[in-house]
Amino acid sequence: MPDTQATRDHGLIYDIGLHRGDDTEFYLKKGFRVIAIEANPKLIEHARTRFATQLASGQLTLVHAAMASFKGEVEFYVNLDKDDWSSMDPAYGARMGTRWEKIRVPAMLFAELLDRHSVPHYIKCDIEGGDIDVLKSMLRSGVRPRYFSVEAHDLSYYAFLCALGYTRFKLINQNLNWATKLPSPALEGEGVEHVFSGDCSGPFGKEALGEWQPLDEVLQAQLAIGTLGKFPWMSNAWYDIHARLPEPGDDAKAAAGEKSDGQFAHADPWALMKT
Repeated sequence: MPDTQATRDHGLIYDIGLHRGDDTEFYLKKGFRVIAIEANPKLIEHARTRFATQLASGQLTLVHAAMASFKGEVEFYVNLDKDDWSSMDPAYGARMGTRWEKIRVPAMLFAELLDRHSVPHYIKCDIEGGDIDVLKSMLRSGVRPRYFSVEAHDLSYYAFLCALGYTRFKLINQNLNWATKLPSPALEGEGVEHVFSGDCSGPFGKEALGEWQPLDEVLQAQLAIGTLGKFPWMSNAWYDIHARLPEPGDDAKAAAGEKSDGQFAHADPWALMKT
């Protein structure tokens, strides 16, 4: 697949699944321009107030839409008890007996974003089951940001990422982000101090925590994590897959035991199972 390096905008991030804007706040602090996409109209209004200055300056663009496989409108399940569970899919938006309401929101193709904006340096995608539509659209378009992250809902995501040409992965426990210390000097954007909330996706790219792993190793880790539900102290853990495109020397780094560019690594899930 041809690389999009020539057209990639290294100062741009897509935040697909804005939610309350905690990730977008971090990206903006680091000096990136952000295209933030959110389906929940109440959260869009919240963002208009929270980020009024960045909207006025043009550093932030808000898009009110659900990323879908078609244009028009789509049913969207707003979870009234846990709004980060809201989704086009009732299996996510109306799960576990929580209260919800069904509304209709604009539906947007990922290709429409590309028609309006440059290929970004990084995409964060967390839209509760709708992520697969983004991955399929990326594959059709051939668009590949250097870094991509998605909540680890399904092993099939790795197949799409590999087909897109991603070769190194990290599986990161988002529940540990609160303890993260960013590297100094910064490896992505500007150097900032930041405390991550429990709902955010955390550092990305060269600052993402843990080791970059080839596919077989990260799959082993995810399969191991799938058994951790038996441990009550791990019950609040949730994981993101981070992916990056190949870099020169990857094979040599793997042979030497490649380490994170960040200052701290998350625990090896195999080691966790033995404790």
